[in-house]
Amino acid sequence: MQQTKFATFSWLAQRFDEDLRDNPNMFMSDFMKIVRKNYDIDITANQFYKAKSIAKERIYGSIEEQYAKL
Repeated sequence: MQQTKFATFSWLAQRFDEDLRDNPNMFMSDFMKIVRKNYDIDITANQFYKAKSIAKERIYGSIEEQYAKL
């Protein structure tokens, strides 16, 4: 396996948006297995957590948007 600088957290969030939408509480190890299976690359924990936070913001909206709905 190799790490690549092209697998940014925004790219990961976009590519795996559906997986994170289906399982918003996905564990890092599960996400890493999916990325490894589809693209044969390894990602760091930091990339995972940033991608997950971006995907959650896309799914649920930002904190400001949620507060404005109240």
